[in-house]
Amino acid sequence: MTAQETAISVRALSVGFSGRTILDDVSMDVPRNSITMIIGPSGSGKTTLLRSVNRLNEEFAGCSTAGSVKMSFSGTAVDIYRDLTPNELRRRVGMVFQSPNVFPFSIQKNLLAPLRLVHSIGRKERHQRMERVLREVELWEEVCDRLGDNAVTLSGGQQQRLCLARALALSPEVLLLDEPTASLDVRSAGKIEELLTKLKERYTILAVSHSIRQVKLIADRVVILSGGAIARTLEHRDFQNPGLLEELVEEIF
Repeated sequence: MTAQETAISVRALSVGFSGRTILDDVSMDVPRNSITMIIGPSGSGKTTLLRSVNRLNEEFAGCSTAGSVKMSFSGTAVDIYRDLTPNELRRRVGMVFQSPNVFPFSIQKNLLAPLRLVHSIGRKERHQRMERVLREVELWEEVCDRLGDNAVTLSGGQQQRLCLARALALSPEVLLLDEPTASLDVRSAGKIEELLTKLKERYTILAVSHSIRQVKLIADRVVILSGGAIARTLEHRDFQNPGLLEELVEEIF
């Protein structure tokens, strides 16, 4: 894999909280315009690893981080801990959490308010971008005539797509997803999975998943964590070996 093909490069990353090590000497590469999924047993460090990529761990007391995380933005590799502030980083890296966290006001304000705060663009452009990202997550036709309604009136699947649209509205290059379908029903989860396979054409996606079915369905690469370290990394071609992923999960978990 060449440097140009790598969107995220993690090297010797260790993260601890109040003296307790959660990640220990983790190194991995995330290819550009692909879906890389992190799986592992509870407590293996999946979410901590994901949060390391947008420096969210720093929001928690007692956090210590060593090693490096570099991202390639417009062909230039940047050390996100040395060369960017957290706010600068989070304008380029969007994150969607396990449970939909819509703001308790109108659908359109969920999108327009962050745009107004982060980007110096006019009202017309803000509204154009709102429509574009709602179309991108295939939500526009469902909400275009109720943009003034409170976002909490949307279904769970619609709320999660709105959160995804809100992340995309800030024009990130990377999307981080922490079990984005875990709280959804099968139909809504399927909708999100279909969207992700389309979105990887324009974004690099790094996601935590709890579902082997989901990993086999949409992942290009899977990273298996165990005890805060990487146990195995598998490419998509490895999934063609029937039962391999299941056997590894049974052995590692």
